[in-house]
Amino acid sequence: MNDMNQIHPSMEFADGGFVTTTSDLNQFGLALSRGQPFSDHQTLKQMMAPQGKALIGLGPFIGETENGIEYFYHFGHWGVMLFVVPSKQLAIAFTINQGEAEYAQFLEEILEVVLF
Repeated sequence: MNDMNQIHPSMEFADGGFVTTTSDLNQFGLALSRGQPFSDHQTLKQMMAPQGKALIGLGPFIGETENGIEYFYHFGHWGVMLFVVPSKQLAIAFTINQGEAEYAQFLEEILEVVLF
């Protein structure tokens, strides 16, 4: 077992990151899909509002399928991704080999299976 308190993840990224399991990350995604992590609904609304041309909210990337289903996702470091579809109360957390990470292709496959 490694003591993760000895590592300061903000050395690479400003957010500092966090360490979790895919199961717990998935539970967090489900809570986000229901708007539960925040006591003020406006917090989630602001988090999901697209900023600029990149279609990124305050953290997650935001997308919509051709048939109007909204989703959001965020790539973590070390091959981690969280993908959430609020209207379906669906969250998928996964990890892939970071040396060969093909997030975009994997995301397309998820969209094809789950949303269409």
